[in-house]
Amino acid sequence: MKVHEKMLLLLFACFLTALSSQTVDSVIIKQVDSLILLSRDLTDKKDFDKALEVNVIAEQLTLANLGSMSAVYANCAFNRGRVHDFKRNFLEAEKCYLECKTIHEKLFRKNHPDFANCLNNLALLYFDLGEYEKAEPLHLEAKAIRENIFGKYHSDYANSLNNLGKLYSKMGNFEKVELLYVETIAIREKVFGKDHPDYANSLNNLAVHYNTIGNYEKAELLHLEAKAIREKSLGKYHSDYVQSLINLAKLYGSLGTGNYEKVELLYLEAKDITQKVLGNHHPYFALILSGLAIQYHKMGNYEKAEPHFLEARSIQENIFGKEHPNYAYCLDNLAFLYSDMGNYKKAEPLHLEAVAIWEKK
Repeated sequence: MKVHEKMLLLLFACFLTALSSQTVDSVIIKQVDSLILLSRDLTDKKDFDKALEVNVIAEQLTLANLGSMSAVYANCAFNRGRVHDFKRNFLEAEKCYLECKTIHEKLFRKNHPDFANCLNNLALLYFDLGEYEKAEPLHLEAKAIRENIFGKYHSDYANSLNNLGKLYSKMGNFEKVELLYVETIAIREKVFGKDHPDYANSLNNLAVHYNTIGNYEKAELLHLEAKAIREKSLGKYHSDYVQSLINLAKLYGSLGTGNYEKVELLYLEAKDITQKVLGNHHPYFALILSGLAIQYHKMGNYEKAEPHFLEARSIQENIFGKEHPNYAYCLDNLAFLYSDMGNYKKAEPLHLEAVAIWEKK
């Protein structure tokens, strides 16, 4: 611990000695809550090291006065996990979320919003890792808790429906997906109105589903509506607007050769914004590179396609490692490109590596 942190804790401890135990607990809780809010703000600004430093102070105060088996310490562990999650340090984030979950369970707080939040974030983490079977029961439990506490017309319950829809889409359980997204849209329209980014998010997700099952006409209308809401409410330099560009590009790419120019322009716009807003090592950037590579492959422009596939593969490996489905898709797409180029020596090992990854899932 740094010297200024030790001094802060020492001064705060002296102040606490003059207070009653009930008052001390109240002061500690308020102080820790303030520190966690500061840490969250720093996390949102991508200042992860400072966010973790502030969380350490919150943890030390909690441990010294309330102990490790307290709801307050569970919140500290949750926030620590959130910082690591944002850093894409997934293994460390998982440890933190599991620690938070264990504390809540031992304190018999399984019907509490904080416990539902912990389950939700852990499920989202497993989703990002491609471990869908682990994510499903956590999302279902979080949904049940939120419905029991808040009822169905609440943003947290809608978030659970939305997250389950995305999960089932990845798992290929399409019968459930549309129902979940339609219910999410109805709730968010009632809670937020039609000009809210969360409402646009629901439209976007349903549009992605329609694109997946080949209902392109419905998909296009919803994607265009979501894009318009996002541009108006968030502006063009926002990750949600980028998502709309990517999804529209995928949709038009599915519609055939007459849309190739439109697809390329959408991906290039998304690439430019992502570089400025999120940088060159973000999952969206890898997704855009893959999309452009697939498009150039379709157009027969193999010289442009190959470097885009290679860069996308490198980013996916750095973020997720070599056991993730996203990495496998990169390998497979690159293999198909080499096959069409007649370079079967390069293609075969890539196909085999991709199949090996999918067989483990």
